[in-house]
Amino acid sequence: MVAITDLVAPSITAIRPYEPGKPIEEVERELGDALPPGGAIKLASNESALGPSPRALEAVRDAAATVHLYPDGGCFYLRQRLARHHQAQGVGPAEISVGNGSNELIDLLIRTFTVPGDEVLAPARSFLCYQLSAQAHGARYREVERGPGFAYDVGALLAGVGPRTKMVFLANPDNPTGVYLGRQDLLALLRGLPPAVMLVLDEAYLDYAEAPDFPDGITLRGERELLVSLRTFSKAYGLAGLRCGYAVAPREVVEYLDRVRTPFNVNALAQVAARAALDDAEHLARARAHNREGMAQVRAGLERLGLQAGPS
Repeated sequence: MVAITDLVAPSITAIRPYEPGKPIEEVERELGDALPPGGAIKLASNESALGPSPRALEAVRDAAATVHLYPDGGCFYLRQRLARHHQAQGVGPAEISVGNGSNELIDLLIRTFTVPGDEVLAPARSFLCYQLSAQAHGARYREVERGPGFAYDVGALLAGVGPRTKMVFLANPDNPTGVYLGRQDLLALLRGLPPAVMLVLDEAYLDYAEAPDFPDGITLRGERELLVSLRTFSKAYGLAGLRCGYAVAPREVVEYLDRVRTPFNVNALAQVAARAALDDAEHLARARAHNREGMAQVRAGLERLGLQAGPS
C-alpha cells in the first residue's frame, strides 16, 4: 500500500493544525454540576458578547428564503457599500477584495504573492495563522523578536528583511498581545521597507483601538504602493459565525487575488449581514463601549488576584 505521508507535500507534513478551542457546549457537558450558576464563558476566541446588530439579523432572516441560489460571486453590492464606508480615504470598489473571513485573505495573499523559498516575516508571538499559511504554501516563515512588554520593534523588523522577504505581516492592534504600533512608528515602517516587500496590516481589532496616536492603515495608502489593510466583521460587528472579511489594496493586487480565490467564496447571508451591519453605527458604538468596560473589569480582577495585566 502507498503511505499517505508519501503523497503529502513536505511543507504540509510539518504543520500542526490550528486548534480553535473546544466548543462551549462540550465544556459544559464535561463539567456538569461543577459549572458556576451562569454556565461557562468562552474567552479564547474574542467573540462579541453583544452579538450581531439587529439590522444584520433582520437582513439574514429576509435573505434566508433565497439560499437555494448561488451568492453574488463578486460581492458587488458589498464592495460598493464598503467603498462608501471608506469614501473619505478615496477607496473604490475595485480596490476591495472580500473573503471568507480575513483569515482567507491572509491565505490568499501568501498563495498569490509568494513561491516556495520566499520569506514571510512577522513579529514573534503574533497571530498563528500567518505561520500556518506560509508553511502550507512552502514559504519560509520567520519571526522578529519584540521589545519589552511585547512592544513592536520597528528597527528589528526593518533589519529582519532579507533578499527573499516577500511579505511582512503586522497585526495592529496585535492578537494576542494587545500592543499596537503608533502612527509615527508605522510611518517609519512604511517608508523603511523595500518597495518590493508587501506590508499586510491585519486590522481585525481596529474598531476597539482608542489610543490618540493609533493609525488607520487605510489613511496611509499614499505612503507606499504595496500596502494591504485587512478588516473583519467577526469582532466588533459580531458576525464571526458567518465569516466575512475584506482587504483594501491596490487594484492590481485585488485583480490577482480574484484569479485564485474560490468561486462564491463568501456566502449570501454573510454578504447581506455585513452590509446591514455597516449601517448600524449605534450597535458598533455599543460594542466599543462594552469592550472598553470589559477591559477595565478584567484588568481590575486580574490585579486583585495579584496578576500583572499588560497595557492593551
